[in-house]
Amino acid sequence: MVRIAILDDYQGTARELADWDSIPGAEVTCFSEHVGDPDALAAMLAPFDVVQMMRERTQLPGSLLERLPNLKLLSGTGGRHPHVDVETATRLGIVITGTTGGSESTPELVWGLIIGVMRNLYREDREMRAGRWQTRVGPGLAGRTLGILGMGRIGTRTATTAQAFGMSVIA
Repeated sequence: MVRIAILDDYQGTARELADWDSIPGAEVTCFSEHVGDPDALAAMLAPFDVVQMMRERTQLPGSLLERLPNLKLLSGTGGRHPHVDVETATRLGIVITGTTGGSESTPELVWGLIIGVMRNLYREDREMRAGRWQTRVGPGLAGRTLGILGMGRIGTRTATTAQAFGMSVIA
C-alpha cells in the first residue's frame, strides 16, 4: 500500500483535481488545516510514503525530513519548492517533483481582479441586488500603466493582456 498525504488542501479541491483511484493500493489522506509545529507535523507525516504539497505554506526543513522514515516522494504544485530543504531530501533519497503549467489561470485571475476593482464590480453587484442599476461605470484600462515584477510565463501573459487593453507596461 502507498500512503499519500496531501498538505494544505484548505480549499478541499485535491480529491477532485486528480484521479487518486487510478493509483493501485493508494490510501490518500487530505489535511486541510495547516500544521506549523514541527513535532506535530513529523508525527502526522511519519507514516506516509508520499507528500503532495498543495501550497508553499508548510516548511519542510532538513530536520523534519530526517524524521520521516517512510517518505520517498515529495510532489508539489509549481516548479519551485523554496520551502523544502532540497539538499537534505536528495541526501535521504527523497524524490522531489513539481508541475509546470498553471500559467493561464494566474493571469486570468489577475485580470478578473483588476477589472473588478476598476469597474467597482463588488459595489455594483450589491447595488443591483438592492434594485439599483449601474450606479457607477468606473474608469477604463486604456491609457493606464501596469507595473509587473518578473517577466516569466505569468508576467508575460499578464503584460500581453495589458497591451491588448491599450495599457502601457513597466516591467
